[in-house]
Amino acid sequence: MTDTNPRPGLLRLLMVMLYDVLLLLSALLLATVIPVVLNQGQAIEPGNPIFVLYLILVSLFFYGWFWTHGGQTLGMRAWKIRVERLDGSALRWRDALVRYASAWVLLF
Repeated sequence: MTDTNPRPGLLRLLMVMLYDVLLLLSALLLATVIPVVLNQGQAIEPGNPIFVLYLILVSLFFYGWFWTHGGQTLGMRAWKIRVERLDGSALRWRDALVRYASAWVLLF
């Protein structure tokens, strides 16, 4: 059996990560507006666990949305990389959560 979708090389994966982290930072900056407004315009205390959890959930939604709706983040789309299930179908939210949690585990 031949692999019709070979694994992308390290350089392509790093470029996807660079694209996506820039987009994620933009999304996180926009998402920060809500807590700052709720905090009456004051800065959020550094290390606030609720704020940290909020940002983690925003990033889960960011990646999860792209992975479950077409299998590509914008960075993946630019570099023609797709994530999909073994049967070729799109990831479900459960799959996206496992993928996201795995990335956190590997990070630490």
